[in-house]
Amino acid sequence: ALPDDLEKRVGTTLGRIGSMLFTRGVSGSRVVPRGVDKEVCGHAFRGFGSSTDDYPVPYLTAACAIGMEEGEVDTFVKRLDRVMKDFNKSL
Repeated sequence: ALPDDLEKRVGTTLGRIGSMLFTRGVSGSRVVPRGVDKEVCGHAFRGFGSSTDDYPVPYLTAACAIGMEEGEVDTFVKRLDRVMKDFNKSL
């Protein structure tokens, strides 16, 4: 496991992927970093935004809908590929 401060920096850096996708017209996706804890109305949530308290790695989710066409999936994949290339260059 990474120290908490490094975990947060990694999460912030990976969060840029979501904003890069959004600026390229991709909605319905988000990056879920590790180690995010939140308190809402006095209730603590470990792994906030994830489907489990302690998922071992950050991940990207992408939403789709019934009726989505193959060309829309292709467009998403092309944009994601471009974002990942741009992101890797920025590291």
